[in-house]
Amino acid sequence: MADNLIMTDNKKLAAIKIILQIRSASNTTNFLLFTELVLTLTYLCIKYGNPPQASTIYAFYGMLMSGMTAEIDYGYKFGKLAINLLEKDDNQKFQAEIFFLYYAYIWCWKNPLNEQVIQEKLLYGLQQGLNTGHNEYVGFLAQAYCAIKFLGGCQLEEVERDCEKYIHFVEKLNQEYSHKFLVILTNTAKNVRDINHHQDFLLLGTSQEEEDKHLQEYLDQNNQWLLFIYYFGRMIDYYIFNDFVASLENSQHTEKYVAVTSGAALFKAQHNFYSSLSFLAYYHDTEQNDQRKLLQQVDNNQQKMAIWSSHCPANFQHKYDLVEAEKARVLGQNWEAQEFYEKAIQGAKKYEFIHEEALAYERASEFYFTLGREEIAKLYLRNAYHCYTRWGAKAKVKQLEEEYPQYLLGISNQNKSKGLSTTISTTGNDGAVLDLTTILKASQAISGEIKLENLLQNLMKIVIENAGAQKGCLILEKEGNWVIEAQGAIDEETINILQSIPIESIDHNNSIPILPTSIINYVARTKETIVLNDATSSGQFTNDYYIVAKKTKSILCTPLLNQGQLKGIVYLENNLTTGAFTSERVELLNILAAQAAISIDNSRLYQTLEQRVEERTKELTNTLEVLKATQAELIFENDLLKSAEQPPKFVYQVGGSLPMDAPNYVVRQADRNLYKALRQGLFCYVLNARQMGKSSLMVRMMSQLQKEGIRCAVIDLTRLGTDNITPEQWYKGLAVDLLRSFGLIKQLKTFKAWWSEQLDLPPVQRLGQFIENFLLVNNNFNQRQSRQSTVIFIDEIDSILGLKFDVSDFFALIRSFYNQRAIQPQFQELTFAFFGATTPSALITDPQKTPFNIGNAIELASFKEHEAQPLLYGLTEKVSNLQTMLKQVLSWTGGQPFLTQKLCQLMRDSEQPIPSNQEEQWLAQLVAEKIIQDWEMQDQPEHLKTIQDRLLQSPNRPQLLTLYRQILHQEAIQIDNNPYLPELFLSGLVVKRHGKMDVHNRIYQTIFNNDWLERSLS
Repeated sequence: MADNLIMTDNKKLAAIKIILQIRSASNTTNFLLFTELVLTLTYLCIKYGNPPQASTIYAFYGMLMSGMTAEIDYGYKFGKLAINLLEKDDNQKFQAEIFFLYYAYIWCWKNPLNEQVIQEKLLYGLQQGLNTGHNEYVGFLAQAYCAIKFLGGCQLEEVERDCEKYIHFVEKLNQEYSHKFLVILTNTAKNVRDINHHQDFLLLGTSQEEEDKHLQEYLDQNNQWLLFIYYFGRMIDYYIFNDFVASLENSQHTEKYVAVTSGAALFKAQHNFYSSLSFLAYYHDTEQNDQRKLLQQVDNNQQKMAIWSSHCPANFQHKYDLVEAEKARVLGQNWEAQEFYEKAIQGAKKYEFIHEEALAYERASEFYFTLGREEIAKLYLRNAYHCYTRWGAKAKVKQLEEEYPQYLLGISNQNKSKGLSTTISTTGNDGAVLDLTTILKASQAISGEIKLENLLQNLMKIVIENAGAQKGCLILEKEGNWVIEAQGAIDEETINILQSIPIESIDHNNSIPILPTSIINYVARTKETIVLNDATSSGQFTNDYYIVAKKTKSILCTPLLNQGQLKGIVYLENNLTTGAFTSERVELLNILAAQAAISIDNSRLYQTLEQRVEERTKELTNTLEVLKATQAELIFENDLLKSAEQPPKFVYQVGGSLPMDAPNYVVRQADRNLYKALRQGLFCYVLNARQMGKSSLMVRMMSQLQKEGIRCAVIDLTRLGTDNITPEQWYKGLAVDLLRSFGLIKQLKTFKAWWSEQLDLPPVQRLGQFIENFLLVNNNFNQRQSRQSTVIFIDEIDSILGLKFDVSDFFALIRSFYNQRAIQPQFQELTFAFFGATTPSALITDPQKTPFNIGNAIELASFKEHEAQPLLYGLTEKVSNLQTMLKQVLSWTGGQPFLTQKLCQLMRDSEQPIPSNQEEQWLAQLVAEKIIQDWEMQDQPEHLKTIQDRLLQSPNRPQLLTLYRQILHQEAIQIDNNPYLPELFLSGLVVKRHGKMDVHNRIYQTIFNNDWLERSLS
């Protein structure tokens, strides 16, 4: 269309000129007319050729397509067409208009809102509008620029400064509409930021009377855009301050005018987002019928948000996830709620929507408080507090401090003296007031610790929380060198201590220093505090390699002095904002630094005394060895007597299924995925290598579902047999096992009679009718179950491969149950899950019969470090450095469940003490002695021999071993459509990591090495 013929018909050109003159006004007062005008203009272009204004017309059409019809890709193409025509014609007359339409309306449907380019383009368009005298679009571009900064989570003070600047600017250009728009936007931001401004949530004036007057004026004029932005601002403000009734009321007003936003992604999506959140916040205050209506409205909104998310996850996915989390919360679906809260937080954080990250943290903290999980709730609350602080939302921060003073103590100021004022500084950028009470408590927390590790932990937490830092380090001198002895971050609960990392160290992931050493060396030399408000652009350290590479914004580095002697250095940085370390925060830090220097001196003295005591204790211990030797026989006899006692409760499970209440069960992502899929009624299959924990997963999942009132049955197909069995016997045996598993074995006689009466039907049809007529009724066999869900777990599905007859009809039957759901509702309550060590294609290849192409594959991955924490409970008495030891265990097993449980059991059973800080060497020796040496003799229960047998007894033995050799030698192999890779994968010997195949773990690599491979090949 860029190459369309040029329009030459003078009448058509005149018509287009007239329509364009009335189009702009119609956008604010009569949106239906506006839409009709744009469609008419586009039709004229397509039929009669491109007029000079074609680029503008196509931009308007793209705007409507994106926002009104959900044809986002189609609308985006018309937007690009407008830009291309503009560049082709080099017509600056239309630049302001087209830049506004494309970057304010169309761009954000497909591109991240917080990319700097959009602000640059809007400002460029604004300048072009000034150059060409398009003052109306100068106002529009100023509106869009400020709105995008506000809705993108830009610092509120900066938003207000920009708004006020452009308010004066458009006022001089006599752009009344843009002036009013920007006033509303300014006050929306100010309500959240200014502690003294937000009480009445006024947006149009300084009093309620003035507000009502302006509002009536907009209603009389039917100015739909101003009415929309007015109610929109109130909806956001009320929701942020937790006045959900008022937020809901204003969202309903906003709904009347949302159509006027047409393709404006930022307004349309935000209205959708806050409306859904307001509905859900109000959910429990409504009657049951109204609750259904609210949920339906939320679902309608979410359908739209899901479409938008598919086009631009950066802008919309975290909004979708937060609404899903809130919906799961009100419906009591706690597991799903946790998952969606975490997704929303991570998505908002990734794409820098700091205000929506704060919202997600706040809602999640409320959720965890209601569950009684106070520790995690406090963590999320503090994260919300810090996010609001970084956004500059001082009024919201104050509200949180007043609502949760007991949890925000130390980072907030709620305890003001009623008489003599103890305030020593004024409000800083973070909205927190630092008073004497806060300082005394922080100082007491530091001075009260005598152990160095505890002191470092407390000191770093207090300093980071109160100084407004993102991350920080405590640097001490050790053997003449400065080293990091404590480091932490505001969004991390754990403080890393006593690792003695040299300050000159390099981050090997990016070859960047870990700290700006020039600043630290300067502070160490001069004993002066360094405060940099914008480290990259001002000060004497702008050329420091760390600052250049990291583009660090705010830095604070202060010495810890005791009687003039340098005891340490505190380094803090905030990379989100400039000027983070205000004079008040520096003053507070100086007070705490003085106490910290004294405490560090005391703790080091205590540490020295402790070492001397330990040395003396060792001497005394040696003198006791002779006495211990004389008691050896008595101790041995005492141990024999203990054999009659009950074993400890914590026992590692090596092979087989874990009991339902086993404390060492490891919850993996597969647990969450399987639970979610089964609750949704999806067909699931877990097809993995053996001894990966499939049976334990099945037992645990069945227990959880039964607690929720869901009927469950487990069928082990190996019970049915494979040798010399007929189809009749196999299908009948399966039906009998289902009776037994559902506790209906008393009905066996009735079943047998029924089965015999159906002999004219093939066995597979009889099984289908049995499930429908027997299992989907209650225990009396005469009434349908009242919509009670049923899940049938079928274990060892791979045993089917040993049958002498075709069972593809069995799989077709499973598929038919799902296909019939639309016709027969009872099948919606019936769900199947298959478990085994095979692949779908090995079980059935017919695409018309297989259920696997409509099913949900559940990948059962190896244990990850954060998942494997329950295994540590059995080692608490044996191991001092538990996390270090867990890392070492997983480095040997690769998280393979059988080996990991076995290695933990070997550690627990070992009589050899585990020396502190020598875990790696000790564990390597244990693995060598108990697993690798004479492995075929020690492999009990069998695991390694099972892997070996799967390879050596396979008819594809040469191909499997050749393929394994390539993987062992890290040669490139074909992964897709490799005929032998699935079989090798099912042996458990190899896994896929980072897009390529690798040996599963070091134990396999050591045993199934080159020597073993060459012997096996020969």
